[in-house]
Amino acid sequence: MTFASYCFYAAAGPTFCLLLAGVTLWNWLAAEVLHRTTPERRRRRIVAAAIAVDLGLLAVFKYYSFFVSQWASAFGAVGLGVPLPLMTIALPVGISFYTFQAISYVVDVSVATSSRRALSISPCT
Repeated sequence: MTFASYCFYAAAGPTFCLLLAGVTLWNWLAAEVLHRTTPERRRRRIVAAAIAVDLGLLAVFKYYSFFVSQWASAFGAVGLGVPLPLMTIALPVGISFYTFQAISYVVDVSVATSSRRALSISPCT
């Protein structure tokens, strides 16, 4: 299924495969560390870090331009007129679905309902 995800992303734009590879690698590494960690407090921190990175990437791709334009308007309204860099970031197809599947994989591994090596995330499921 992971291979199908890469094919799907490559059809939308080959550069998005790098994003997919990064998210896949990050979540797989988080699952590996979770599997080898026993203290519950540390496990929670690992899960929180994995979720924060996943949601951070999602926020950049989905909401960056919205927040930058809102901050620019707010600064302009109080007379600060701070020039904020507004970049046009292409939104990868299915990024929300893939992100939440990756989060559920890490959470499943953390509660031991999924094998840490069974990373099968696909927008086709």
